[in-house]
Amino acid sequence: MAAQVATTPCAAFLHNGAARTTRNNCQQPARAVVSLRTQNASLRLHTRKFTGEVLKAGLRQRSRHSSKRSVIIAAAPEEYTETSAELKDIDLLPFISDKGRVMPNMLPRAAATVFIVFDKNEESQYIGFSKDIRNTLRQMLVRQPDQCYYFRTWDIQNLDQKRMLAARQEWIKEVGRLPPGNGKANADAWATAPNLKLKASATKLAEETIQKLRDRGLTESFEADVDQLKKGIFTIQESTMMTDRELDADDARRADAAVNTFAVTIPIGEQKFDFTIYFAQAFPTNGGDMFDCAGGDEG
Repeated sequence: MAAQVATTPCAAFLHNGAARTTRNNCQQPARAVVSLRTQNASLRLHTRKFTGEVLKAGLRQRSRHSSKRSVIIAAAPEEYTETSAELKDIDLLPFISDKGRVMPNMLPRAAATVFIVFDKNEESQYIGFSKDIRNTLRQMLVRQPDQCYYFRTWDIQNLDQKRMLAARQEWIKEVGRLPPGNGKANADAWATAPNLKLKASATKLAEETIQKLRDRGLTESFEADVDQLKKGIFTIQESTMMTDRELDADDARRADAAVNTFAVTIPIGEQKFDFTIYFAQAFPTNGGDMFDCAGGDEG
């Protein structure tokens, strides 16, 4: 029997309002001057997208040794550049990244995405379309957790149904079959959230599914939609991408939690009970925090 004694705080996400503001700021080509250390350094260009909207490109660089500085000019792309639609040219990504999150590649100013899902044996399972690929993949993951292990995505600039359907047909040819999830018998299981009619049944399915994904390494927040659970429907709440700073803070919190979390086994009679325990060191109070600073005698 496993019992969770304490949990760590969930990561904070940006609000949609902030995403909309960023999008408005990115409609015109923007130029940013960034002061960077250049020696023994690595440069990363990130493009973020929030629920179908564009977040401006950001530059981040780190160095430990260099004292020299230079100026790098970063300009937002004036024209959208599409990638190849051939499957062989598209990265195969895991549903759950090494950071425990659903992190698809997303191009700025993309209006829609064609995606294909693969199981753990890299066999195609479903081809679909999305205007919000991150949240679509999150819903796919809870609807069909045993079939969702990898995916490929292709972004297009404009909503063009003919091109999207043509891409799907080409992918079917490339994989050599119609994915099972696109067949009439299984289409509803992929396209709609499971409806168990009863709140208790939906709640049990939500708990079991999310725990199964946690066991696979999922760390980001996956919360069932409470209003939908009341109707007997299991779906998860939508989520926005975190910024680099939020991702780093979340990693730091999880690393701290790992150091202070222990597996415990207690024998009671002839049975043994296993559980985990987390020792918190900071406690919020009115106007501040209280910290556990107790230590042993050195003498």
